[in-house]
Amino acid sequence: MANTKDGTVQIAGAGTSPDDNKKLYDDWADKYETDVRAWGYNMPEVCAQTLKKHAPVGKEETYKILDAGAGDGLSGKAIKDQGFKDIIGIDLSPELIKIASKNGIYKKAEVADLSKPLQFKTDQFDAITVVGVMTYLEPSGCSLDEMCRVVKTGGLIIMTHRTDKVDAWRPKQEQFEKDGKWEQA
Repeated sequence: MANTKDGTVQIAGAGTSPDDNKKLYDDWADKYETDVRAWGYNMPEVCAQTLKKHAPVGKEETYKILDAGAGDGLSGKAIKDQGFKDIIGIDLSPELIKIASKNGIYKKAEVADLSKPLQFKTDQFDAITVVGVMTYLEPSGCSLDEMCRVVKTGGLIIMTHRTDKVDAWRPKQEQFEKDGKWEQA
């Protein structure tokens, strides 16, 4: 349950409408971190540890990372705590981006909609983290294609899925493996 400006909201049924989710997270921004930590949410740290495990040793200073769905900087902080410095954060919610910017976690933090083409160059990043965001995206959309486009060949895409959403994404991910767009580590 999210404690928003409009009261308590069940986020499990939020759906994939960018406009609805922008409003939800803008309204939730002030209490977001308090709520998710109360749930025992530790995926930012788990993903950051996975990034550290698979990234080239000794490249933390220059390894370029896109934290997609950055929120208020929770994931970015976990990435920074692993020694990485060159992190850009993007999120659908302007209110969360304001908090992330104020917290000084990211080299740059900006509003972006992951259901649309990303405004980054092809092969711009060494890695992308997508923590707690795939739930709000559709497998038929461009999000995975765009992630693969902006991450260098041999780079990392580290994401989480809610357990009730894994099967919806499985066919697209399996097709990416067959097409040689990525491999699972």
